[in-house]
Amino acid sequence: MSDQSSAATSPSSEARRQPLSLVVTTLNNAATLRRCLESAAFADERLLVDSGSSDDTLAIAAEFGCRVLHKPFAGYGPQKQWAIEQARHRYVLLLDADEWLPEDCQLEIQALLAGMVAGQPGLAGYRIPRRELIFWQYQHRGARLNRYLRLFDRQRFHMSASTVHAAPEVDGPVADLRYAFHHDGEPDIHTKVAKINAYSSGLVADKL
Repeated sequence: MSDQSSAATSPSSEARRQPLSLVVTTLNNAATLRRCLESAAFADERLLVDSGSSDDTLAIAAEFGCRVLHKPFAGYGPQKQWAIEQARHRYVLLLDADEWLPEDCQLEIQALLAGMVAGQPGLAGYRIPRRELIFWQYQHRGARLNRYLRLFDRQRFHMSASTVHAAPEVDGPVADLRYAFHHDGEPDIHTKVAKINAYSSGLVADKL
């Protein structure tokens, strides 16, 4: 009798945390993608939108069971906007292929999701500090870090219009997380130069 009573008054055993979609856009990111996907293995969906990779990017995505969609590159903002719109879950974690979550950041995000019952969303978004890899060393823990809106409710989000400085924006309250995600950047100088050239072309396009 007491067991039946406690079962009637306790939360449903079927109640579960808010599910999460990881969204990553890629183009020839085999050098960094594995670490990114490993660090977000707790995501309920791993969605990768690729714009024509010719290296091992797609093979790595297959190893991690990613749902892969293909779309020609349409600019940083439009590409990410489209990718986020394809996610299956309401909450999205947006990472670049050269970014990853250390364990403390993983646990903080999982604890946050555990506090949200599916169908009962939390805030519109959460800003996460980013630790940069600079000359082969990460910024030290006392450094002042920039924060980026990378975890958010996609039903309340839109992407800024710029093709280069595009960033998620949300309609509603946001909060800051404590632990940082890491940004490794380009694996070699040739990739870095190519990215700078693409970035410069995008700046010109924004001004036209």
